[in-house]
Amino acid sequence: MVISSGLAIFPISLLGNAVLGPYLVDLPFVLRTAAFTVVFSTLMTYVAMPAVSKLLRPWLTRG
Repeated sequence: MVISSGLAIFPISLLGNAVLGPYLVDLPFVLRTAAFTVVFSTLMTYVAMPAVSKLLRPWLTRG
């Protein structure tokens, strides 16, 4: 699960910081962190983790 989460988090973090970072730079630290958390959590839950889980299903369910 650590590997699959890392594979999902890394590109979202890169893209999010590149795209959102310049727009949020003037916000206070707590608000900027909250905005990133909402966006990243939503993308992780509904986009990235389903795709990564499907891609890695054979490896994750080996037994």
